[in-house]
Amino acid sequence: MKLTTLLVIVVLALSTAQASKASQGWNNWLWEFGTGSMLGVQPYATDGYDGSDTDPLMSDPVQITVHNAIFHENGVDGWTGPSGFYDRDIRQPFDTLGTQKTWLIYFWGDPNLDPECEWMIFGISRWFPMMPPTDYQFTLTLTHKPDGVVGGPDVGATWYPPTPLYIPTYIDLPAYRTDNGLTGYQFEFTATAVPEPSSILAFLCGLGGLAGFVVRGRNGGR
Repeated sequence: MKLTTLLVIVVLALSTAQASKASQGWNNWLWEFGTGSMLGVQPYATDGYDGSDTDPLMSDPVQITVHNAIFHENGVDGWTGPSGFYDRDIRQPFDTLGTQKTWLIYFWGDPNLDPECEWMIFGISRWFPMMPPTDYQFTLTLTHKPDGVVGGPDVGATWYPPTPLYIPTYIDLPAYRTDNGLTGYQFEFTATAVPEPSSILAFLCGLGGLAGFVVRGRNGGR
């Protein structure tokens, strides 16, 4: 058997194992952030605009004065829906391990926020009925602070929301009031489908076997 043939076999075996894992229990999980907003993946959803995406300014109670949402612009990144903020962004499941999806979250207080309020709290946690698998990696990064805001985390600060237990991640931020949510705080929430150590080990063992085959082949040719 040629070396190239063995290499193809090892790569195909690893790819098959990854595809099998990606199709088992990885296609239905949600995170809840802020005041009831949702992001995640579900079998019926698409990465573009569909019926799972709703407008937070329509669904949030009038008394809510701190807002969080995901912004989409028509025609950008394949988005076919109206430009605006959405309180749900449910996407199609991952199909390959090692890939990732990123959601851009905005967070702000409106002009009616209590003038004595000096801090706002952004929170995110697993949604219990549809919990993410533990072999995903999740990161939350602060990518923008409103102009003039002093104090709180620096831009670039990163948190790692836990998945094994129901432990919310809370972030204290200086209060910011605006009637334009696009000027508020911005976070990137990234989900990465991480290959299991066993899959990586299988791949390395396969490479080790190939190395042994090459050595034996060379010795036998002398």
